Order: sequence, then C-alpha cells, then structure tokens
Amino acid sequence: MSHFQDEALILLNNRFANRIQSVDIVEQALLLDGLLNGLQQKKLMNELAMKGGGALQRGYDSERFSSDLDFACGKYPPFTAKEFYQFGQDFCSDFKKIVHDTFDIQPDRINIYKEMGVDLVSLANNHVYDYGEDGLLDTIKYLDEYGIPNVGAGSNIDEAKEAYYFIAGGYKFSFISATRAEKYVVTPNAEENKPGVFWCYDPELLIATIKEEKNVSDFVIVLVHWGREDSHELEDVQKETGRLYIDAGADLIIGAHAHVLQGFEFYNNKLIAYNLGDFIFNRETKDTGILSVTVNKNGDMEYEFIPCKQNDFKTSILDSNERLGVINDMRSYSINTNILDDGKFYGNE
Repeated sequence: MSHFQDEALILLNNRFANRIQSVDIVEQALLLDGLLNGLQQKKLMNELAMKGGGALQRGYDSERFSSDLDFACGKYPPFTAKEFYQFGQDFCSDFKKIVHDTFDIQPDRINIYKEMGVDLVSLANNHVYDYGEDGLLDTIKYLDEYGIPNVGAGSNIDEAKEAYYFIAGGYKFSFISATRAEKYVVTPNAEENKPGVFWCYDPELLIATIKEEKNVSDFVIVLVHWGREDSHELEDVQKETGRLYIDAGADLIIGAHAHVLQGFEFYNNKLIAYNLGDFIFNRETKDTGILSVTVNKNGDMEYEFIPCKQNDFKTSILDSNERLGVINDMRSYSINTNILDDGKFYGNE
C-alpha cells in the first residue's frame, strides 16, 4: 500500500473479534449507495472490464479510485440457501424476485464482495427481512463466515445498534447504522431477545447511541436508510433528524434507499449526504456517484463527489459535459453546499 505522508482517508471496519481494526494510513474512502456500494478498484475494475461484461466499464483509474476499506449499504439482500436464477452479468447476478421487490442471493457470492474489497456492509434496510428471521440470521451468519463486517442488524438490539471501530491516521472512527425507510413497516426492530434491525423511526435511541460513541471515538459515522424512493426531494424528517444526529455528535451522515441522487447539506460544518443513488443495481440508466471523504493532517474532513452513471448493469465514471451535468443537478439538490466543477465541495453556511 502506498501512503500519503500527511493525510488519512477514512473508510469502514468490521464487527468481529474486538470490533476494532487498525491500518497505517487509509488512502481513499468510497462511500456509495445502492446494492453494491463500496468498490476497491485496484485490480477488479480492470479485470472485469477486460472481460467485456460485468458492472465496471473501462476508463476507471485503478490507482486513483482505490481504497483500503469500503462499505456496502442499501438494498442489501439476504444470503439464503433457497433456489435461484441468474439475472445480470458476472458478479451482478443470481438475484431472484420471488415476489415484487424481494431478493436473495447465493451465499458463495459473498466471495465477490471480498474480491471487490468491501470491508463493511449496512444491514439496516427494508430488504434484509425479505425471508423473515431465518433470512436475516442467515445473512449475518454467512457474512461472519466469509469475514465481511456488518452493522445495523442482529439477534438482539444490543447487536443491532453496536458500532464497529476503525483506526486510521491516529484517529478512531465509530460506524453505526439504522433505518426508517418503510412507509408500511414490515421489517422488525431488534429487541432485547428478538432479532431485527436498528430502527430510527423514533430517533431517540440512535441519538443516545451517537452520544455514547462520541465519548469513545474521534469521529462518528452514521449510515441511515431513509428517504422517498425515486425522488430527488428530501422529506422533512430527513432534514430534521439528520440535524439532530449532527447535534448529538455525528461527524458524517451517509444516507441510502432513494435509488436516485439526493443532495448534500452542511449543518454545523458537518456533512449530511442524503442519498448517493444506485451504484450497481439493475438495467436502468441513471446518475449516481462516489463520495470520497478525506481526513487531513489537521483532523478536518475534505470532500469530493465523483459523478458516475449506471446503465445495463454497468457503472462508469463520467467525464466532460455529462459529469458537469450531474454536478449541476447535485448543486440544485443540495443545501448550504458549494460544489466546484472538479467535484470537490464544502459548506457555505
């Protein structure tokens, strides 16, 4: 791993052993929404591109867009041992719709996430319970067996709200995940003796958890599954609770669920990235993007948005006019945010 001498770029860690992991310097954080979110693009991108299929097209710079730790969140499917049919190409395959918007995936496909460098997944979403309690527990079981960290769900509420810790550049980061995505709630909240996800329909427990984590970590990163599907507009509850989480001590909030890009907001000099769109999800053509977050030598976060496009199970980084068009859209969606033409951005409160 090559190192920058005076800055650390953050990503995620896992929830195994002591639930804490250290590295020397983390090079790049890729924080993405959708089915597959964080991609370590050192070798896999070029390999898949050379195949002529798969979800990553030619044109990726495997060094610039590489990272030591990445995460996946959003429509993350249960890993179960049910029957399947293939849909998609290469690694974006083996999803079955049993009923409308119900997914599962073959457990051995988890190896693909390891190849991609995914280091943490968020299970706090509205599909992890598609196959009930068994599906949820199978998902956690197989992720643990394959060494893929996960947050946001568990066999009880203590597990579901438990943070995972990552140390980089001398800083300690807490990652927690919660969901309030469903209009008609069917995914159960984890309880003292009951499996489920970490709910934040009532934000009080998440607020309390953030405060606890702020007492033990330098940075608290909150992954929230929220927002209206297929809408660039924010719900009032996103803005209201997002600001409450910042007030409680969150340093960065990353949202998922909308399937489309929503805006950024700077509140009290902290970033809320409301939704980053589907990164790799289906055949639809839609704008998406990569959020890169850097913690510099002074302990300040720096931000860059890298516009991408999903099309027919492939995702590519945009350039020229298309890139600027997505940036202009993000400008129109965002609050208290100044996005430069090169994608770097900052708050203008």
